[in-house]
Amino acid sequence: MNSTHSLLSRQLRQFRDLDDGVPAEWQEFVAAVDAAYRRFDEDREALERSLRHQACHDPLTGLPNRLLVRDRIELAIDRAKRRGEKVAVFLVDIDGFKTFNDILGHGVGDRLLEQVARRLARRCRANDTLGRVGADEFLFVVDNLRYPEDSGRIAEALLADLRAPFAVEGHEIHLTAGIGISLFPLDGGDPETLTRLADIALHGAKAQGRASYKLYTPDMNLRTVERLLLDNRLQQALSRNEFVLHYQPQFDARSGELTGLEALIRWRHPEGDLWLPEAFIAAAEETGVITEVGDWVLREACGQARRWEEAGYRPVRVAVNLSPRQFLRGRPVERLGEVLAETGLRPERLEVELTESTILQNPELGSEILRAFRDLGVSVAVDDFGTGYSSLSYLKRLPISTLKIDQSFVRECDRDPIDGALVSAIIGMGHSLGLLVIAEGVESEGQREFLRAQGCDQLQGYLLGYPMDAEAMSRFLPR
Repeated sequence: MNSTHSLLSRQLRQFRDLDDGVPAEWQEFVAAVDAAYRRFDEDREALERSLRHQACHDPLTGLPNRLLVRDRIELAIDRAKRRGEKVAVFLVDIDGFKTFNDILGHGVGDRLLEQVARRLARRCRANDTLGRVGADEFLFVVDNLRYPEDSGRIAEALLADLRAPFAVEGHEIHLTAGIGISLFPLDGGDPETLTRLADIALHGAKAQGRASYKLYTPDMNLRTVERLLLDNRLQQALSRNEFVLHYQPQFDARSGELTGLEALIRWRHPEGDLWLPEAFIAAAEETGVITEVGDWVLREACGQARRWEEAGYRPVRVAVNLSPRQFLRGRPVERLGEVLAETGLRPERLEVELTESTILQNPELGSEILRAFRDLGVSVAVDDFGTGYSSLSYLKRLPISTLKIDQSFVRECDRDPIDGALVSAIIGMGHSLGLLVIAEGVESEGQREFLRAQGCDQLQGYLLGYPMDAEAMSRFLPR
């Protein structure tokens, strides 16, 4: 079509050279064709620009995609080499974003990501780059960084930006994120290396908990290999029957009578050691195997409690911890009903333990699930009370029966006036709401006497009884 356009243009010029001038009808015709081709050229150029933009940008947020971010890192490195400066690469990953998608729907999730992108983009200066490189991952490239320690201040600012609640389609959503940081030239000299090392640092940040950041260090490579081995072994542990439950007794603070047992998971590691939960639960959460592990704990604890009853032991309540993933995404009500039916354990013999932060990740859904637990006949304890949100105005409306005071407060309650006041306040508040109060981590007579004096209902800790396997617990239980 361009050749036709050129031919008509030449003919028009030839007509203009004629003495008689250009016939009016030809002049109008060629002008119309000329205008049409100009519009075509403009549309073609706009289409080409659009295609180039789509090839290099994320369709949801409009941010640069991984391909364009790589080029921007390359340019930033070139400028840094000429100026003797540094480049920082921040990999930002939203904590638990899949949970928001699963619970609130992908439409809300998309709107949330758009708002996150806009909020992070406010930190960008002229030569900085923010890109979306994964479902809930963003790469933030900071140019002309002068000092490595500046990267920590930038990470803290990014985390603070995300801390304020997001309003999305009637939902108030609170987010946290993990950030991994790598630096040019300290850590690497090309975009691929810097991005990979930022990812390794991100895993280190995630291991610290929510709302954390971590700068890459060389020893992280070794820890990453160890983590991969741990993840693989966890996947195999269930099929190899490597998990075992221990049970820690709980006692009435006044009478000393046994009132319940808390089921605690242990891992008979292939290397021969017995691993405690803090060594592997975080990894199980990240890999998603925690749902299967949690189901096994629930089924095994209920089954063992029922076997003790059938063997003639006096029935006691067994408490089982539910992980955030089990509670919010693992069909918890249906699963509890199935396990109780399968094992024959009466619902009032089961207590579910949840942390404050787990319940309040999604207050509406959490309240709905807890009401269903109550209707099922299963009681609920808030574990590690005082270490999470401590939203009393919300907790008082929840169908819970028990507060467990975290051992970090109990540890110094009889010697530290502040801890003592906090423990006393929790006990009083729990009783005012009609709740049973259990103190965890009781390890000394001084702690026990203080808790008794404050009216604490039940006690749990090494002073009274260590966690023990089912066989040892069988010798401990009353008939």
